Amino acid sequence: MKHRGHMASKERSARSRLAKLLHQYPFIKGILVTSGRTCGKPQCKCTRGEKHLSTYLSVRHEGTRKMICVPKQYEEQIRCSVKIYREAMQLMDIVSDSCLERLIRSKKTGGC
Repeated sequence: MKHRGHMASKERSARSRLAKLLHQYPFIKGILVTSGRTCGKPQCKCTRGEKHLSTYLSVRHEGTRKMICVPKQYEEQIRCSVKIYREAMQLMDIVSDSCLERLIRSKKTGGC
């Protein structure tokens, strides 16, 4: 593998940030969904239309969609983990685009 000095600064920056994210932070591929529900108690506000709000993590696991209830105390942590995953994917797109551009350039110049 060549030294990173041959890379454009955008790619070097993306690779550096990506490595930091993957080594220092937890990440989860999924989305957070807020859903209203009723509890079934006859005198509760939810019977009058003011539903209880719950947050769920929607993930694909073993080929099926799973909805995992997220307790309030973990909501911000899970939100950050989902955000880290999205940022990592964007950074990988930047790196991939740079690699593809290098491949196309090398094909035009006759290199491998």
